[in-house]
Amino acid sequence: MFKRMKSNVGGNDRSPIQLTEVNGKPALVFDEMPALVFVSNNGHGSFDKLYIDGVESVTHRNVTITSEVGEITTYSLDKYAIRTEEVAEDIG
Repeated sequence: MFKRMKSNVGGNDRSPIQLTEVNGKPALVFDEMPALVFVSNNGHGSFDKLYIDGVESVTHRNVTITSEVGEITTYSLDKYAIRTEEVAEDIG
C-alpha cells in the first residue's frame, strides 16, 4: 500500500521514521519520541493534531513550521489566552 520514494541526496538510507500498517491502518513508527509532529487529516484544519515532545497541544490556534534541507526545523505558535484544566488545578 505504501511506496517509499528514493532520494538522490546522500546520507543514511535508514530513516528513524517508518510508514507502515497496524491492523490494516496506516501508522508512523518512530525510533524515539519526536520533538514535533503535525498531522492534517483532511487539509481543512478541523481535524489537525499537533504534538510537542509527545504531548498533544490543545491551546494553539496557529502553528507555523519552517523546515529546510540542511537546516534546523523551527516552529512558532499562536495560542489562545486561556487556562487549561491542568493549570487551573495547579492554581487551586
